[in-house]
Amino acid sequence: ERAAELGHPSRRATWYGHDPFFDSMTRSAIENGLTLVHYEETSDQSCRPQCDWRENARRREGNQAANLAAALIAAPEGRFIVHVGMGHHSEWGIPDTGEPRFMGGYLVRMTGIDPLTIDQLSGTPGLSAPNWQARREYLAARHAFDAPTVFRTANGGLFTHAPGHYDLTLFHPDSPE
Repeated sequence: ERAAELGHPSRRATWYGHDPFFDSMTRSAIENGLTLVHYEETSDQSCRPQCDWRENARRREGNQAANLAAALIAAPEGRFIVHVGMGHHSEWGIPDTGEPRFMGGYLVRMTGIDPLTIDQLSGTPGLSAPNWQARREYLAARHAFDAPTVFRTANGGLFTHAPGHYDLTLFHPDSPE
């Protein structure tokens, strides 16, 4: 709500408000009439300082999903783009138990919705782990792409570097020097 009033995200309201790319994306969303939804865990939902970091992380992922689920219920005809980073959108569960580990998995469990999850980190030059950077460079050497690109597998499915975590990996071209 405050971001819509200001026309940009408040740097005090979100850690990502300090990121100029996130700031630009948020400004564009507001300019194009999109409604911003705050889904971060609130202070009254947090178990800090009573819990350790593992329990805090688990609860934070679940609280984020609960906040998104509430937004979905409040706007059942709404269309949502959820911008997250560093794997929070992973649908992967903990081996053996299937218990969700990240916000994406909790959201699936709470709503029954299977969201389209897109990994961009592994396909971004210089940001992915060395083994995925090598794969990205291999693809770039064989397929000229000067725009964000999605690849298909031999059977026609969407390529993802981490099946079960994300539905597809989006590869970005190198930035001009």
